[in-house]
Amino acid sequence: MSIPHRAARAPFRRFSALLLAIAAACGGAAHAEQRVIRVVVPYGTGAVQDTIARAISDELGRALNASIVVENRAGAGGTVGTEYVGRQPADGYTILMGSVSTHGSAPCVYSKLPYDALKDFTPLTVVA
Repeated sequence: MSIPHRAARAPFRRFSALLLAIAAACGGAAHAEQRVIRVVVPYGTGAVQDTIARAISDELGRALNASIVVENRAGAGGTVGTEYVGRQPADGYTILMGSVSTHGSAPCVYSKLPYDALKDFTPLTVVA
């Protein structure tokens, strides 16, 4: 069974629209021109999260008139990159492209995580 092209792109379009709405609501365009926004993917290059982050960053960069860099920090099932983002200032210039494994599975699998999946992060949106 194949999915029509238009239906397959609908979730991506909704997510892009949501990111643009968030950017406009925050009024971040003036601040974004001064600094680079980093999207950290806690998986290797070519992973699904990496591909989605790169597609979204192009559109978001144009909307904010900002430079957006996608940075891969793979290791330990995503916990290395997630820890890195958790230690950054909560100023909106470092964004995590997390997943179920970094915030749902890892707290159950690892007895001591270097981050708190609930307290150290503010969710922006869900990508499907």
